[in-house]
Amino acid sequence: MKRLYLLASTSALSLFVVHAAVAADLPVKAPAFTPMPVYNWSGFYVGGLAGYGWGTNDWTRIAGSSAGSANGSVRSFDSDGAVVGGQLGFNYQIQQWVLGIEGEMAWSDVKGGFSGSNNNGPASWNTDNKWIATLAGRVGYAFDNVLLYGKGGVAWVNSDYSHPATSGPGAGNIALNYTGSDTRTGWLLGVGVEYGFAPNWSAKLEYDYMDFGSKDITLNDSTGRWVTFGIDQKENIVKVGLNYRFGGSNW
Repeated sequence: MKRLYLLASTSALSLFVVHAAVAADLPVKAPAFTPMPVYNWSGFYVGGLAGYGWGTNDWTRIAGSSAGSANGSVRSFDSDGAVVGGQLGFNYQIQQWVLGIEGEMAWSDVKGGFSGSNNNGPASWNTDNKWIATLAGRVGYAFDNVLLYGKGGVAWVNSDYSHPATSGPGAGNIALNYTGSDTRTGWLLGVGVEYGFAPNWSAKLEYDYMDFGSKDITLNDSTGRWVTFGIDQKENIVKVGLNYRFGGSNW
C-alpha cells in the first residue's frame, strides 16, 4: 500500500514539474496597447469674445459748402476702446492641418478725436466705431489640443463721424455740428492660438489687423451746410474668446 502511495505521489510531482517547464518555455503575451486619444478640431462651433481695439484716423478735407481755403488740410488722431461680441465657425481637420471659416460680430467702443481749430475758430474731428464684423478663412496646425492658426478675409466697420466747427464771420460765427455715418469694407489679417482644455471646449487668444483704406464721407449740419472729408481708417484688435464645438473631441 505504501508503495502505491509513493508511486502516485512521484507521478503527480513529475507531471507538475513537466507542466511548469513547458509553461516557462511559452512566449509571454504583452498587454494590448491602447493609443492615447487625439484632440479632434473638426466641427461647427460657436462662442463669445472680448478684447481691446486701437487704430488710426486721417481726415483730409476735400470740399465743403463754405469757402474751400481749408481744402487739403489733414487731421490725424488715434482711437481706442473695448470690443465685445461672438463668433460662429467651422473646422475640418486633415491629420494635423486644420482648415476653417469663421464669422465674427462685435459691439465696439473704439473711438477718438482731435480738438483744434479751422480757419474760423475752434473745431474738432471725431470717429466713433459702433460695430465691427469679419468673415475670414483660417489655416492652422494642431499639436494635439493646441492649435496655431492664421486667418485672412474681409472686414466691415460701422462708424459715426462728427465735426463740430464755427461758421465764418459772414455767417455770423454760429456753431455748426457736421455729422454722418457710414459702413465701410476693408481687409483683415490675423494670427492666434487656440487651446482645447476640455472635450468640445476651447479658448483662444488672437490679434487682427484691419485696413479700411480711404473713403470720401460727406457730413451735414442742420443748417444745410455740408463738408466732405477723405477719411482713412486702420484698426487693430487683441481679443480672447471661448468656443463650444459641436461634434467634438475624441477625449
